[in-house]
Amino acid sequence: MGACDLLTQQARLKIEQAQVIIGAKRMIELGKRIKGDKGEFIVEISPDNILEKIRECEEGNIVVLMSGDTGFYSGAKVLSEKLEKWSVNVIPGISSLSYFCAKLGMAYEDVKVLSLHGRRGNMISYVRRNENTFILTEGNVGEICGRLLEYEFEDVQIAVGENLSYASERILRGKPLDFVDKSFSSTTVMLINNPAWNDRIETGISDDRFIRGNVPMTKSAVRSIVLSKLSLGEEEIAYDIGAGTGSVSVEMALCAWRGHVYAVECSHEGVKLIKENQRKFQCDNIHMVEGMAPEVLEKLPAPDAVFIGGSRGNMDSIFQVVFQKLINTSKACRVVWTAVTLETLTESLGMLKKWKLKQVEMLQVSTANVKAVGNYHMLQGENPVYMISGVMDFH
Repeated sequence: MGACDLLTQQARLKIEQAQVIIGAKRMIELGKRIKGDKGEFIVEISPDNILEKIRECEEGNIVVLMSGDTGFYSGAKVLSEKLEKWSVNVIPGISSLSYFCAKLGMAYEDVKVLSLHGRRGNMISYVRRNENTFILTEGNVGEICGRLLEYEFEDVQIAVGENLSYASERILRGKPLDFVDKSFSSTTVMLINNPAWNDRIETGISDDRFIRGNVPMTKSAVRSIVLSKLSLGEEEIAYDIGAGTGSVSVEMALCAWRGHVYAVECSHEGVKLIKENQRKFQCDNIHMVEGMAPEVLEKLPAPDAVFIGGSRGNMDSIFQVVFQKLINTSKACRVVWTAVTLETLTESLGMLKKWKLKQVEMLQVSTANVKAVGNYHMLQGENPVYMISGVMDFH
């Protein structure tokens, strides 16, 4: 982390023996505190530039000093891959996770770790599913706390650790509202404790739990079957085309909680409802894509799974775009769509033949809910829905 007394004996010895030390300014200062002015010191952080500096060294021991855990989103991984022609020894230090949890007087075997340092992560999904979440913040504590408040996590407990191991070290505790307007250095970590965590994956969520308007919604029973056919992994990328109220998007996001769900909807009311349901079910891995498919699909990443709840007559064009995205990847994409009219069903048969989907299944789903009528209970049927599923695999 930066304090000399937290270096391992092995790391200190390597620094003392080094003829050349390369690293960020803060790391170079650490090296000089140990070696004095003996040797050559080079300030550099880019892996490519570090590689070039190493090539310029004719011989001798070279030490590259990096902050952070060598095994957790570290530049050590990238640099080691570039140094395949050299003999490389990676020496780990005491991680900020270990240090911070020791300061807080807690074990970390059940803590989930997430880096938001130069990357986007599904932070809300982590907090929703885990009692304790450790985050590398890059100093964006206020922004993170703002997102927690947006998704109604105002009661979680937060511990913030700034400049750990340095003389200016600060450890603060509170709730999101206490930190939303405060500034911190880039070397700040935080631990979020959510006593109301819930890691269950729900499918077939009751219809009345969703915020609804005048936009069509895939009903609970049908949604359960759709999700079973999509069979989403937790890190996968999925499209929900014709997302309506976002009910399928929400259940996709709960399954693929470390992945990304792109909810495609052209109705302004639908877009509003999707955003409201996204917040209600605390799914920050839903990305709203407003507009008409297939045009708005062009810039999206290649999917692992696609649900088409409404194509507005553009089904063939949608398949064409998905095909183009998959053709240069090794992915096989699971596709599920529904039809409520015989015309759409007929079109679907044509899609199966044209695109040569594998593992094809077709079924009709008819459901009925029980409704109380006086002292009696009657079944109230829903319109039958045709469901078609298959796999796009061109490899």
